[in-house]
Amino acid sequence: MTVLNENNLKFLLDKGFKLKQYEDQGLVFYTKEIKDSQTLKKLIEHHYEIKDDEEINTKGSSFIMEIQTNGETPQWLFTGEYEKLGIFQDQNQFIEYVNEIINLMN
Repeated sequence: MTVLNENNLKFLLDKGFKLKQYEDQGLVFYTKEIKDSQTLKKLIEHHYEIKDDEEINTKGSSFIMEIQTNGETPQWLFTGEYEKLGIFQDQNQFIEYVNEIINLMN
């Protein structure tokens, strides 16, 4: 069984990740959801090839990064119009990605 590294957990909590339980699946994740329109635009531009004249509609969209409390299923996803999912091989790859995204948002 995988275990979430203590340093990785501290990093995630410091970056604003919160516990979220999916009761229908019985799973618990550390999750960060982004709904801010300006930040979403940056993230969409980072993950998609957007044409210069293309308008980005963030209404009803969000961006979620999450990892199970046991360190399994590290992933990110867009909801709404730009629905897309990315899955990582391990928690260290996920932590590198989160760090990249946090830097992009600043």
